[in-house]
Amino acid sequence: MQIETYELVENDIQDQTPEINEEALQLIEKLGLTGQQELITKPGEGSETRDLLMPYPEATGEQIFVFRSLCPEQVVIDRYKRTAIPLRVLQVAAHADSLGFFDEIQVWDVRTHVEKDPVLVGIKKQGQYNTPHYYLLARWGTELDDWGTMLTRAVEVARSNLIEHMRKVTAKAKLDTEAAKNATAAFFIKNGHDYNPSYNSWALNEF
Repeated sequence: MQIETYELVENDIQDQTPEINEEALQLIEKLGLTGQQELITKPGEGSETRDLLMPYPEATGEQIFVFRSLCPEQVVIDRYKRTAIPLRVLQVAAHADSLGFFDEIQVWDVRTHVEKDPVLVGIKKQGQYNTPHYYLLARWGTELDDWGTMLTRAVEVARSNLIEHMRKVTAKAKLDTEAAKNATAAFFIKNGHDYNPSYNSWALNEF
C-alpha cells in the first residue's frame, strides 16, 4: 500500500514551539498581511486567532480536474465503505478534523475498481454563496501513478465522456429534427414560436 499525504509541514503551527507561534503572529500583524490574517482568524470572532496556519494546500484547478475525472464519486468520510482506509490516512483525517476549519471531509473514489487510488479531501465553504474550496489531504492505493500519468488519464476520461455526450446529443437532435417536421400549431402555442431545445453543447473549436 502506497500513501501520499499533503501536509505543508513548514506551515503547521501546531508542530512549532509557542515562541515561534507568537513570532509568526506578530510578524503577520506587523507586516499587515491581511491574507495571512484571514487564514488564522476565526470567522465572526474579530481578531481572535486560530492556533494554526492551514497545513494543507488548497487544490488547484488542474488538481480538481484530475481527481474529479479519475475519482468522480464523492462520499463523506463517515459513510465511506468501498475499501479500508489506511491508518496513516485516518490519522490525517483526524488531524484535519481537529482543526475545526473544514465543513466536510470527503473521500473521492471511483464507481468501479478499475481505478484504485482514493483521495481524501477537505472542503471549506466560503463567501456569500458558500462556494466550496477544496484542500488535498491524502491519497492511497496499491501503486500511485505520477502526476503526468494521472493528467493524461484524466484527459482521456474527460474526452471519452464528452464524445459519449455528443453522440447522445446528435442522436436526440436527429429525433427532434424528425419531430419538428410534423410540429403542429398546438405544439408552438404551448412552447412558443421561438422554441429551441437545449443540448448543453458549446463551440468545441474554441478549445
